Amino acid sequence: MLLSVLYPLAAGVNGAALGAALQVPRLRRSHAELTVNRWLAEHDPLTRLPNRAGLRRQFEQDRAAGQPVTMALIDLDDFKSVNDTWGHQAGDALLNAMAARLSKVCPPGAFPGRLAGDEFLILLPWISASSTLAVLTEITSRIRDPLTVEGPYGCTGIVLCASAGLASLHHPDDSWSALLRRADIALYHAKQRRTGPVVFTPGMFLPNGLRSRHELIGAQ
Repeated sequence: MLLSVLYPLAAGVNGAALGAALQVPRLRRSHAELTVNRWLAEHDPLTRLPNRAGLRRQFEQDRAAGQPVTMALIDLDDFKSVNDTWGHQAGDALLNAMAARLSKVCPPGAFPGRLAGDEFLILLPWISASSTLAVLTEITSRIRDPLTVEGPYGCTGIVLCASAGLASLHHPDDSWSALLRRADIALYHAKQRRTGPVVFTPGMFLPNGLRSRHELIGAQ
């Protein structure tokens, strides 16, 4: 009689322990799936650099930690001609090569990513206007180093230039979209001047009737 009562109780305990043990792999798989899904959501599928979502999350983390942030917006000059001349396969190969180069030449603490198309963004730790500008000037000069890209007609040597706009937080409450818009304005002036990276300064605007591209695509 006693054994008939204790056996189901023991079986119940063992069953619960077994069920808990079985849950561990499931939880691990679930955590792994969440990690993978988050990585996919925050990275560009072509270059594997952080995308807009990944860059924004890093920006918010840096700002929440009270770290001074500088945003460098880089646009490859005349990139469309690469696609038109050698095809999109060569264009994609060039973007991949450029992403690898940015990851290599960026200084410690920098966080490079790809916004869209031929536009890249780097979050840089702020030192001073002159020092940060010097860092960005060095990065853009390294972009001009020749690249060998394999296209549909074989390997092609390509030399690209890049324009860059630089903007820093003016206030702890500055938003991602506000800083991105300033960097975009500075980038516009850099493309007009063609003399190197441009730092956003108060009073710098876009021409009448021209809006920041990042306002148009919903940077908010």
